[in-house]
Amino acid sequence: MKYAIPEISWHNRDPVLSVDFQPKCAPGDPTRLATGGTDTHVLIWYISTTDSGTVNLEVAADLCRHQKAVNVVRWSPSGEYLGSGDDESIIFVWKQKNEEPAPAEQGEEQYKENWVI
Repeated sequence: MKYAIPEISWHNRDPVLSVDFQPKCAPGDPTRLATGGTDTHVLIWYISTTDSGTVNLEVAADLCRHQKAVNVVRWSPSGEYLGSGDDESIIFVWKQKNEEPAPAEQGEEQYKENWVI
């Protein structure tokens, strides 16, 4: 069994409270990982591996509607929806929007995906 520990700053070095892999992807789609943490953000990551076993991670989307720590993220069995819940008992169900992300404002990061509630 091979494993790798990628060295990245998850959630700005704040604790990550929940992680879930997308169960099903359409052919040609990237493998996605969702994370939630005490920084109130839900992040969608693209995960890929090289032939040498190196793991590459890239933030695809930053879902920032929660006001408190996100303590659970879970994909639906179909992989089409993502649920997230926070410390205020607020639950959001997210769906990917199939259009190009809006241009980022100056100084903001441009993400690869749009997600809506």
